[in-house]
Amino acid sequence: MNVFYKLINYRSLWVIFNYDAEGRPYLALYLPFDRAWASLGLALKKASFKVTDLNRSTGVYYVHAIPKAKKEKKRGFFKRMLGIGKADQSLPADEIDPLSLSVQQEGSALIIYVQREAEPALRINEQAFLLRRLQGKLS
Repeated sequence: MNVFYKLINYRSLWVIFNYDAEGRPYLALYLPFDRAWASLGLALKKASFKVTDLNRSTGVYYVHAIPKAKKEKKRGFFKRMLGIGKADQSLPADEIDPLSLSVQQEGSALIIYVQREAEPALRINEQAFLLRRLQGKLS
């Protein structure tokens, strides 16, 4: 029982959600840069972010947050066969606001901030929501 508790705590120690001095939320990954960069890319896929571009030398991921599709009622046999009532309600990636995740090395931690590429800028609670969503997928 005690070993299991230590394993859970160890996992949560290498990724920490916090706020900086200006009040902006960030994630801190306590991993080597190569492993943190790869873990971040995998977590973005798991958290339904579409990576449109990345620049490892400057430490930036350009992504689109893909909204989760609403669960549809299953169509009947004839509607499926004839394609009646089939409508794709998801937004194309071009219509969703592009976001950028900037990554900076500070000591032994990799600091991740999120911001919107276009105006208006993301509010603090929106940034925190996106980072928490990402934190849940980091493993």
